[in-house]
Amino acid sequence: MIAGKSVVAFRREDEEEVPSAKCFGYVQSYDEKPRQRLWELMKSQGMQENQQVVFMTDGGENVRRVQEYLHPFSEHLIDWFHIAMRLTVLQQQTKALLEERPKTGADVSKQLESVKHLLWHGNTEEALERLSDLLMGCAHETDRSVTLIASSGYSDAPVMSEFRRYGFDDVIPKPWTPNQLSEVLQRCQRRQENRGNP
Repeated sequence: MIAGKSVVAFRREDEEEVPSAKCFGYVQSYDEKPRQRLWELMKSQGMQENQQVVFMTDGGENVRRVQEYLHPFSEHLIDWFHIAMRLTVLQQQTKALLEERPKTGADVSKQLESVKHLLWHGNTEEALERLSDLLMGCAHETDRSVTLIASSGYSDAPVMSEFRRYGFDDVIPKPWTPNQLSEVLQRCQRRQENRGNP
């Protein structure tokens, strides 16, 4: 389900009447033409076909696809709550790492705090670079007999196109089906057998 509120930006000195904000919601698998409905809503508020649009979202891939359909060059902002939620999950996962490998766990935890600080202060580029370094560092420390598969809902994420550079054996885009996962696992197993690994 996608729900939101369409708000028209305006200036106080504008003399024209500003269309009121409108709420919308739809279920992509139920609605026959969800993108068309959202397009019509935004047009009813005076949006032009080549107008710059800013979307604030939770970062979900299904929402991004709708945004890109409506305006391929629109600006996408993810709110702090959803970023913090994802970082909290990563920080929770480091607790197990702290027990297994205290030094590595402490380093990862410190780097995640640093990423959170950088994002809070708007330094996105450095935060992404630090996350990339963290991912590569963790992948290099992993036992090579373990098969690592990257999965992301962001099709433009660097890890999806350069998964080997990040230490992964294969990749599967989200959302995936059990059959697709099975194909990827079989491919990885064949590669391991060809290399002579168990």
